[in-house]
Amino acid sequence: MLQIQILDSSEKAEPSTHDCGSLYDMLAPSTSATRKPGQWTHATITARGSKIVIFLNGRKIIETDVDLWTEPHKNPAGLAARSVPG
Repeated sequence: MLQIQILDSSEKAEPSTHDCGSLYDMLAPSTSATRKPGQWTHATITARGSKIVIFLNGRKIIETDVDLWTEPHKNPAGLAARSVPG
């Protein structure tokens, strides 16, 4: 099961797999696109076949193909993840 993190998180140089917009504990967003706490956030999530694209506040932050997730408990970059598709 995939989960998108919606928790308010502070803007960081390198977002983690637990920050806003991440595929939780699986894939970090490419950039932080959060707004200040208390402001509305807009997310667009598109899933076509095995491809997932996430825009947060008008910025593309995730683009992945879950068919590339071939090794259990690791994301396509080989980094450990507790929950991966499959």
